[in-house]
Amino acid sequence: MSAMPYKLIAGLLLCCSAHAAELPWDLGYKATLRAHPLANRGSVGEWIGAYPVRPIHQRLAEYKGAPIEASLLIEQAGPHTGDPLATWIIATRDGAQVCGFDKRSTGQICGPLDRARAIAIIRDVAAMPDPPPPDLTKEKTKYGDYFGLLSVYLDGKAMQRPLRRVEWYDEEAAGSGRRDKVQLGDVMARAYLSDEELAKRERESSTSNGSGKK
Repeated sequence: MSAMPYKLIAGLLLCCSAHAAELPWDLGYKATLRAHPLANRGSVGEWIGAYPVRPIHQRLAEYKGAPIEASLLIEQAGPHTGDPLATWIIATRDGAQVCGFDKRSTGQICGPLDRARAIAIIRDVAAMPDPPPPDLTKEKTKYGDYFGLLSVYLDGKAMQRPLRRVEWYDEEAAGSGRRDKVQLGDVMARAYLSDEELAKRERESSTSNGSGKK
């Protein structure tokens, strides 16, 4: 396929997706990756280049629900094949849902989510600061610990950036028992776990983190 038809197809997908779901995201993440050169040169940039069209494009294009008032999308490579994985939270005036899918997903991929909880999750993730670039002298990989890409739509504004593993779970903070730092893994757990399950998870985490202390 020549370059022009490919660009045309990709552009149509972005156009139609944005129109169907009314989310002003650049799912090519060009500006986002330019602003984060380590992520761009590392596995995240390579992964986006290898998968310019992903399942989220189809999901956005096929969306037929109420206008989306707030949304969160996390995209990342699968652990073994590198195939795209996505978690998508949608909040409308009528309710909310959380969806998880990859290229093999069929049928029902979304479940209901309390609207207030969905908005709170999106707001908490949006408030998390974009961490500084990784210190490569302390990293095991050449370009740091980037693992995925985040897109948020909230209060009429869009935000996109790469995600670092230390945001999902900070071993140093957990080991010291610090609870002042918001962990992305903890926030996203609220989309899938009940209040009782979250309380149990918190107790187990506190017990585990305190077991190594003198």
